[in-house]
Amino acid sequence: MLRTRDHLFFICPYSQKVWSAFLTAVNLQPPADFSSLLNWMNIALIIKLAFQASLYSIWKERNSRLHFATSHLPTSIVEEIKRIFRARLHSLSRVLPNTLSIISYLTTWFSIF
Repeated sequence: MLRTRDHLFFICPYSQKVWSAFLTAVNLQPPADFSSLLNWMNIALIIKLAFQASLYSIWKERNSRLHFATSHLPTSIVEEIKRIFRARLHSLSRVLPNTLSIISYLTTWFSIF
C-alpha cells in the first residue's frame, strides 16, 4: 500500500485518533487531506484577522460618536473592514511563497464572502 502524506496525517486510524482528541471537544471535524488543512489554516487566520478588525472598527466608531458626534451605519463599517481586509490578505498572499500554500488567503476570503 502506498503511504502518502494524506494517509500519514489524515487517513491513518492513529492520526484520526490524535485529531479527534482535540477537535471533538470543540465540535470540529479534522481536515480530510493536506490541501484541506491549508484551507482550514487560511480560514483560521481570516477569522482572527476579522475579529481584530471588528474590535478596532467598533472602538473607532465609539470614539467617533463620543468625541466628534458623527456616526456610521454598521453596513458602511463592514464594507470598510472588507476593503482593509482584502488589502491585508492580498499583501500576505504576495509575501508568502506560492509553495507554502496551494490556496491563497484571498482565494479563501472570496470563497467565504
